[in-house]
Amino acid sequence: MMAVCRVFAGDLAGTSRAGASHQGHAAWSLAPLIRRLYEQAREAGVHEIVQACLDEVDRLAGARVGWRGVCDSAEV
Repeated sequence: MMAVCRVFAGDLAGTSRAGASHQGHAAWSLAPLIRRLYEQAREAGVHEIVQACLDEVDRLAGARVGWRGVCDSAEV
């Protein structure tokens, strides 16, 4: 999951910002996945994965890729 986020925030960042592109749609699909992984890791107390999820959310937000929807929860 983290490697996929890095690709979308890196090499595919430009095309991933366009919601009409395949990459854009796939990037938007990352938000609920990374959020769910974060929630599961937090509930299980796996702090390394929690931090990795937060790092990837930061990376995606910094690249302005698929970040809307990731931080809808006040708990994130």
